[in-house]
This record gives sequence, C-alpha cells and structure tokens, in this order.
Amino acid sequence: MKKILVLFLLFFAVGNASALEYSDYTDFSEYTENYIQSNDLTDVKIERRYKYYKLEKELGGYGENDSVEYPFIDKDDYIYTDYSDVSIEKPSEKEGRIIETINGYHYHKVKDINFLKIKVLMSDIALSDIKILYKGEEIEYDMEMENVNDNFEFEPNGYIKFNFKEDLELRYLTLSYSGFNKTSSSVCTIYIYCGNDDEVYNEMMHSFLENRNTLWKGMDISCPNNIYEDFYSEEKFPTGNAFKQIEEVTLYKYKDILYRNYKLNKIYYDEYTTMPFEDFIYKDETLYKDYYSKRTRTILPEVVNNINEEHYDKLDESDNSKKMNIVSDKTDNVYKIPSKAISYPLNIQKIDDLKEVKTSGLLYAFLPMILLLVILILVLSKLYKKKKECATV
Repeated sequence: MKKILVLFLLFFAVGNASALEYSDYTDFSEYTENYIQSNDLTDVKIERRYKYYKLEKELGGYGENDSVEYPFIDKDDYIYTDYSDVSIEKPSEKEGRIIETINGYHYHKVKDINFLKIKVLMSDIALSDIKILYKGEEIEYDMEMENVNDNFEFEPNGYIKFNFKEDLELRYLTLSYSGFNKTSSSVCTIYIYCGNDDEVYNEMMHSFLENRNTLWKGMDISCPNNIYEDFYSEEKFPTGNAFKQIEEVTLYKYKDILYRNYKLNKIYYDEYTTMPFEDFIYKDETLYKDYYSKRTRTILPEVVNNINEEHYDKLDESDNSKKMNIVSDKTDNVYKIPSKAISYPLNIQKIDDLKEVKTSGLLYAFLPMILLLVILILVLSKLYKKKKECATV
C-alpha cells in the first residue's frame, strides 16, 4: 500500500514538472574575461586563450667562451683563429682544426732577463752616455745606485742596477757607455751582471779605454747550460753565445675554427589568442586566460487550458499584422496569460503548435486523476479479495 502511495506522489510530481516549456536559446554573446555561472536558463561556453611568442636571435661572440650565456651555435657563421706558435709536438685532431707541418729549427737560448748591473770593485770610475737598447730601441727602466753619485762617479764597490719593466731576450740587448779612470790607468775595468730577479745568469769583467764609446752585446754572453732553454722556430735566426742553433726539425702549427654563439629570446604577442598570429607561432602552455560566452533562454508562459476551440477555427491566417496583447503578472519568471487578454490573430506560434500545447496541457491535467482512479481500483480489488477469504474461513 505504501509503495502504491509513493508511486502516486512521484508521478504527480513528474507530471507537474514536465509541464514547463522553454524558449529557444539566444545566440552566444561576445567573449568576456568576467566569469559567468551556468544554470538552467544560461548555457556557458568557455574558451581558453594562450600567450603566443616568437623567437628572436641575439648574437654572442665566437668560440666556447660565450657558450654559457649563448648556448646555441650557428655553424654557418664562423671565423678562424690565428696560427698557434710552432711546436715539436703534433697537436691533437679536432673538428674544424687545420694543422700545418713545416720545416723548422731547434735552438738553445738564454732565459729571458729583467736586469743589468754595472759594478766597480777598486778604482774610481766615472761613466757617461749610458744607453740600453733592445732591438735597436731605447727602453724604460728603473735604477738602483749605491756608492755612486748623480754624475755616475763610482766609489769602490759602487754599482748601478737597471731594472727593466718586463722580461727581455738577452740576444737583442745592448749596452753602450763612455768613461774614464780618475786615478791613474787609462784602461777602465767594470763588471757587468745580467739575470732575472735574484738569479744572476752571467758575471763578466769588461775593460775599456778612457773616453771611448764602448758597446756590450748580449748575443756574445755565455751562460751555464742550465740557463739555456729550448726554442723552436720556422725562421732561421743569427746565432751566437746567447742563442745557439742545434738542428733542423719538423714542426707543427694549427688554427682552430670558432663558431658564432647565439641565444633565442622569447618575444610575446600582446594579447591572448587561440591560434598563432603571424610570426608568433609558439604557444606558452603556462600563460593563459579563460574567456566566457553565454546564451540564454526563458520559461514560456503557461497556455490556458480553457481557450475556446472555435476561436482557432475563425483565425484569418492571411492577417499577421496584429500582435498578441499580454496582461500578465510576473512571478519567478513565469508569465500567466488569462484568456481574456488574447486578441486574434495570434502571432506567438503557429496554430498547430498551440493545439499541441493545449493537448499536452490537458493530458498533464488529467494524468493525476487517471492515476488516482487506477489506485482506487487496485485498493478495492485487494479489499474484495480479503473479504472473500474471510468468508470462506
């Protein structure tokens, strides 16, 4: 019995709910960034738009030094380095490296020096016109003097030390000066030292005649064997004590290829879009916005069930110029139209559609009554059976 009652209530509710009629949806609106909530009367369409960008090349330098900031390499844009110094060792093979084999020479040369020192042991010597030349040109130096006055007059154990600004090859160095002995002899004797920092490579006694210009040549200076070092060149040089040729040898030199480094910068299009635009063909999946568009519908007014059928028969289908006059009260978006408020011809729907609506409304109106009648019949049938069973007992 309870099940029958529940069924009755359910059918009654569905019958009444199904009686609502909706208009067609409007066209979708323009998209907006403002959020729109969907519901029974509002259909919402969401469009996700992304930031698109293009890649713009920014050039760096050539070679591996720029590989961190500029990680990409353009192998169509390159230069070559200058040739390396010659070497007795063959260089390793490398992509783009050009190795040349040449005939050259092996030399022994005195290590580079950075000072000269003139010292007087016993006699009183005076020097003048002191010049130090390197490859024929005067060079800069600083002087240290002890037991020597500003006129370069030496006392016993006096010295002048010339400190050079950089290391120099002994073979290219010359020292010229004039002098005289203030005491007796016309022959003057001095000592000349050369070396690097605190290490003396050579100590040489040098004698000269008074008032004569004297030249000291670095090429003529001999040094201990441990002061010499190997030197290789494809060029043949003049030789002497400070620079000795040892043998002819096979030498190598090389130059490397350096490719242009570059990086790619992202240039974003100003707006959010759904598709690439011109050169902005790359989509950034992390940068997007959602845009909303809506279309709406309304609940149609209820069609009154007691509209006189004969009014429909009298409609003049050729006259569509008049419109339906509606006198209505608005309650929760539902418009009720009294039958007295309708003038003809009716311009809301075609006549066939109105008849359909009317028939549907009548069906929904009588459905609860029919269902109630069925239930009563079932109840009475059940009571009758129970009464019959009691009578037989």
